Amino acid sequence: MQQQCNKCDSVLEDQISGLPIEVLACILSRLCLKEAVRTSILSAQWRHVWTLITRLNFNKMKAFQVIKCYPELHKAGRQSFVKWVNHVLELHEAGTLEEFKVSFSLDRRFNVDIHDWIRFALLRKVQRLQLELSLDWADNKDCTFPFGLFSQSEDTCLSSRFGIRTNGILAGIQFLKEVCLTHLDVGDEVVEFLLSNCPDLERLSVHHSFSLVSLNVGGAHSSLKYLEIGNCKNIKSIAISDANLVSFSYIGRHTNLFIKNVPSLVNLCIGGDILKSYFGLSMEDFFAQLSCCLKTLTVQIYDSWLCPKASLLTKLTTLERLTLKIIAWDDEMIGHFAWLIYMCPRLLKFEFQVTWSGSLSVSNREVMRRAKPPHRFLKEVKLGGYFGRKSDLELALFFFQNAVALEKMVIDPRSQDWDRYDTDKYDTKRQRIGRSRAKQQLEAIAPAGVNLVIL
Repeated sequence: MQQQCNKCDSVLEDQISGLPIEVLACILSRLCLKEAVRTSILSAQWRHVWTLITRLNFNKMKAFQVIKCYPELHKAGRQSFVKWVNHVLELHEAGTLEEFKVSFSLDRRFNVDIHDWIRFALLRKVQRLQLELSLDWADNKDCTFPFGLFSQSEDTCLSSRFGIRTNGILAGIQFLKEVCLTHLDVGDEVVEFLLSNCPDLERLSVHHSFSLVSLNVGGAHSSLKYLEIGNCKNIKSIAISDANLVSFSYIGRHTNLFIKNVPSLVNLCIGGDILKSYFGLSMEDFFAQLSCCLKTLTVQIYDSWLCPKASLLTKLTTLERLTLKIIAWDDEMIGHFAWLIYMCPRLLKFEFQVTWSGSLSVSNREVMRRAKPPHRFLKEVKLGGYFGRKSDLELALFFFQNAVALEKMVIDPRSQDWDRYDTDKYDTKRQRIGRSRAKQQLEAIAPAGVNLVIL
């Protein structure tokens, strides 16, 4: 009996707490911030371990989605969030950071706090800096990026609420590998400074900035691999030349977009009002620059009638994956988008994401069947936003009939709204209807050898 008790004691022995504190902090860095802080109640030894974690992710965006419908709670919710972040930073003791992320709805009234957070992250030689400050239409202006931090010489010491001084900011930015800024107003000088002074910067993302007007990416920025610019309403020009970009995304208004000598670019995403001008004669020249290397293309189209002319995409001979995201109304015909597969003769995967607006009713028109020449490479098709309308069924029939190498078709009845946060609970009734109709319409007609997956 005594032997059994001793055996149990040895099994229950806490071996994790005996690890070096650096290892424990590394383990806690893999947890979400709330869970990491909870470990402080385990024992006296664990009380301060969380303060050494190297990943700080302050993500309360879903919480704000809950209170956004109650304006009287906005002020208190924001103040509570800011107080929480400041309290954590006051207790944090790690000398370096892998990641610093803030996701919440904050406006210019919190500039002082946000500037201090950026200063805090840079002084800890942060590698990934992400600030996603989503705003509603009724809110005040966006927060601003504190460009003044970069104008301070390293010998100038400014006080900080977090008990450190800012004389290491210029040295700290050299460790940045990723910068993602949403609803944080940054100007041309900020972006240019980051590109010129962050030798290891690989990813730059700027969304919803009013002050960004002109962007130039060239050979001097050799480390930059991923660039995203989205919904910057005042941008007038983007010039990319002699760069090592692998992926480029632009969503927004018409701008002068110039791309030259970017041989490594294999992933392109383009969408918004810019398509109204590029889906004309100029698009042939635009894609001709990329035809020798482009592997993946994503196109976001806000108007379903705006379809690129087939004759202008004949040079995309290297494209292997094409994703189309469109907004369509009621049960309008959208099958003409499927013809784009013939402009990509070696296409392997096609994904179609439809956000339906208007009525949920299904029209009484006849289902159209479009017989086209066979496409001999396409292996996988995914139809998102499937609701069982005539347009949905026509798309599925088109690929069943004309993609002779098709091996798999995925039907996703979930809403494809681009900016939603809760994907699991969003419009479950529509999902159930779409899933049921997909089974009724497609299971009996799917060709032999095609794996039909209905999510």
